[in-house]
Amino acid sequence: MFVSYNIAIFIVIIGIFIFIRFSRNFKGYKFRTSSLLRRPLAYLLILILSFFSFGNYTINALTLLFIFPGIILGIRTINNIIFFNAGNTIYYKRPFIIMVFWLISLIIRYILIFMFPGNIYIIIFVNGLLAITTGIIIGESVAIYKKYRLFQNESNNI
Repeated sequence: MFVSYNIAIFIVIIGIFIFIRFSRNFKGYKFRTSSLLRRPLAYLLILILSFFSFGNYTINALTLLFIFPGIILGIRTINNIIFFNAGNTIYYKRPFIIMVFWLISLIIRYILIFMFPGNIYIIIFVNGLLAITTGIIIGESVAIYKKYRLFQNESNNI
């Protein structure tokens, strides 16, 4: 009874979080360089903290390498980033595919953690998935900044 209550609360919290993220992406994010740094650092912190759940440091170091393919994938989304002006403020919309990938990986991670707690292979898979997602977020931030620079150059040339 207690476990199902906790899962229900968890699902509601995740649902609210997902709703807020998708609605913000639909409206667009106000461009701030600081937010481009905060989001990847937050995901990197979550990744590092997740490694404490599994003490095999060799496997954790190898799992950390999954960040690099994620960064490449994130940078490749540069053509799907949209910048626009609203008044005197610059906004951008993130690629929808990253939001969907993030959502699917989040759901998969928590389902596996709840279904197979303590399973070493599941922990490795979940940490690898988290590393790829972190890499995508880092790469996306790099792509957003590059696209911002292009947007600024185009605005200055008009």
